[in-house]
Amino acid sequence: MADAGSFPPDGESAHNEHEAGLPLHKGSEESHHYELLKLVREDLQKSGFSDLGVDEKTLERFLVTNSLDPKKASDALMNHLKWWNAFAPLGYIPEDYIIRERRTGKLCLQGHDKKGRTLGVFLIVKHNVFERDIEEFKRYAVYSLEKAISSSKNEAKEVSVIVDLAGWGYKSVDIQGYLALLEILQEHYLKHLGKMILIHAPLVFWAVWKITSPFFNEFTRQKMIFVEDKNIKSVLLSEIDLDQMPDMYGGRMQLCPA
Repeated sequence: MADAGSFPPDGESAHNEHEAGLPLHKGSEESHHYELLKLVREDLQKSGFSDLGVDEKTLERFLVTNSLDPKKASDALMNHLKWWNAFAPLGYIPEDYIIRERRTGKLCLQGHDKKGRTLGVFLIVKHNVFERDIEEFKRYAVYSLEKAISSSKNEAKEVSVIVDLAGWGYKSVDIQGYLALLEILQEHYLKHLGKMILIHAPLVFWAVWKITSPFFNEFTRQKMIFVEDKNIKSVLLSEIDLDQMPDMYGGRMQLCPA
């Protein structure tokens, strides 16, 4: 098997032990946990993968999210490394690979919420299924996630996003694109999702939601909040300080496209 290459520097390797939900082990338990981590790393090396750039925090996160099963953890980590090496062979997504997507201004990254998580805003009205290229859309999503994670002040490197469904129309119905984005999020960035706040959902949106909702796992569902129009400002203010909240929602910060 080919060497898996470098690990994303600011994405998946960012969890610390406590924030990832790992219990603080003492004595023999700590020793046992160390042995489990060692097994994960050894399995990684035996399978022909370079563990360069795969730090202890990364191993811990994959171990914890796979029920402390070292075999499952190493398999999941190898799958991630294979994906990253194929998807971003340079170790990052160059901006000239996502020129058209960036020009749409559909995704903005700005400020932080009250927990220090980078705040993103996805404007569905600026997404056009008839003009997007699916591979560029996926690259744009990963580029934005990596950028948001690297800017997060939260210890677990979490990100929060406002999904603004205002203006949802026929051109916004991109089930293929949304499921591709969901797969990337749930397979490779799940623990970085702090909160997803969905606002301005029109009636027509719920037909698409009925089709796509079975693909959302329980962890993702727990992070999602659908907010009625009358409650948008109060809900956002409960999560975001006024000087960090986008001005289009009553805050003081202008939108800044990613």
